[in-house]
Amino acid sequence: PDEQYRQQVMAIWDEEQQIAVAEHRDVKPLEYEITCKNGQMRVMEIYGINIEGNFLATFVDITARKAFESALQRSETKFRSVIETSPMPYAVSDELENITFINTAFIKTFGYEIEDIPTLTDWRQKAYPDRSYREWVQNIWQGYLQKTEFQDTAFEPLEIKIQCKDESVKTVM
Repeated sequence: PDEQYRQQVMAIWDEEQQIAVAEHRDVKPLEYEITCKNGQMRVMEIYGINIEGNFLATFVDITARKAFESALQRSETKFRSVIETSPMPYAVSDELENITFINTAFIKTFGYEIEDIPTLTDWRQKAYPDRSYREWVQNIWQGYLQKTEFQDTAFEPLEIKIQCKDESVKTVM
């Protein structure tokens, strides 16, 4: 229905086809909103398969995936908002053990900024400077973590001593 959008899509598609021909490759997947005959909007990923300079266009309906991604983004934003405003100290790490987020309560409690502890290894070395204590904490933590993953149980409370940036020591659960 939107003629201007349709013309814009066609111009992009034509340009991508020309590039694909020049580079002897397929047209990279492009996302477009499509209006169906019944008026319903769908998000389509359109591929152009180069067959000797002719293109076979394939359409993949990704509407559900885009809705899921949007809901996930909203959920993550809400989660971060709750964690950020929580009076409890929180740190979030990724699968590579990079610390990706710490809340204000964490900074106020322990004094460390994210730049001070970019990885869990950095955190452990600063929070538990004694090597044997650090190894003990890490082993206990890993055991608790595995137990929660395999037995679908809550994480058991663990009382530990953490050395703060100012070198004071706090006992936390």
